[in-house]
Amino acid sequence: MATVVNPTVATFTAPTKYRAEDGGGTIPATGPGAIARYKARISTAANPSLRIITDTDLTPTNGKQSIPIPQDLPLGDYNLEVESETAEGGIADYSAKVPFLVAAKRPETIVDLAVG
Repeated sequence: MATVVNPTVATFTAPTKYRAEDGGGTIPATGPGAIARYKARISTAANPSLRIITDTDLTPTNGKQSIPIPQDLPLGDYNLEVESETAEGGIADYSAKVPFLVAAKRPETIVDLAVG
């Protein structure tokens, strides 16, 4: 998988079931036991918890949840992982890490060069 450069958003499918070790079952859309928030963790090799983003917007778009990626990160290589939490304190394990790169943005190529 190629590393994404300068991403603006992370998307994922919300979990619909509880872990088997916790008895399994379907997660309700609302009420007790429903997902209350997602937490995204941005990390680097030197800092495993560089930034934690809490997202309580549970409205999916095209069937996917989304979390904005901060646009003020310094240039460099990063990893992103996400967990879900219920209001009662049930916390899922973090997802697999997904790498991304924040790189310098380059100007467009000059197309009207002339000599005179």
